[in-house]
Amino acid sequence: MARPRRRSMWPWLWAPLGAVALVLALLVAVWGLAHHEGATQRLLNLLSGVGVRVTAPQGSFLGDFRAERIEVDLPRGGFLHLEAPAWQGLRLVTDLEVSSLIG
Repeated sequence: MARPRRRSMWPWLWAPLGAVALVLALLVAVWGLAHHEGATQRLLNLLSGVGVRVTAPQGSFLGDFRAERIEVDLPRGGFLHLEAPAWQGLRLVTDLEVSSLIG
């Protein structure tokens, strides 16, 4: 009588390992976009497609950033206009007391 083939556990491990690798790759990409000026410029180009326009940006989002003007289209024809926005040393920190963990 032939013994049943024993299935390998590897196919079952690849899916979770792939999911973890994908999440880590996304986190690294977001970190890179937020900390490098060139990547921030590309992100701003993407945001212009959803109604966010930034004039003369300098620096990276997380860290030191300044712009001449930021314009955001709001629902129902609204408009947000920020003149000379700037910040230094901006960073994200986890806050365990809120549900989103970012504060």
